[in-house]
Amino acid sequence: LFTVLLKNNAEAQNKEILHKYYTVVSIKDGDSLWQYANEYGELGYESNKEYIAEVQSINHLNNVNELISGDTIILPYYSQDVL
Repeated sequence: LFTVLLKNNAEAQNKEILHKYYTVVSIKDGDSLWQYANEYGELGYESNKEYIAEVQSINHLNNVNELISGDTIILPYYSQDVL
């Protein structure tokens, strides 16, 4: 986590500093990694594909269709706020 913050702080230069956090959500019917990327990956990621790749890695998912309603998933996100 510390290394990620340093990397993002260095890249930000004159922009706002982003802080990385994680949250756990309960998967509902119809949820998708693309939906989570649109909701949580807006800041700090080059693309939805980059965000989804990180979510798959964190949660040991082999493909984007592995979400099961009722399970939980860890989602990273960036914020300008210190929480």
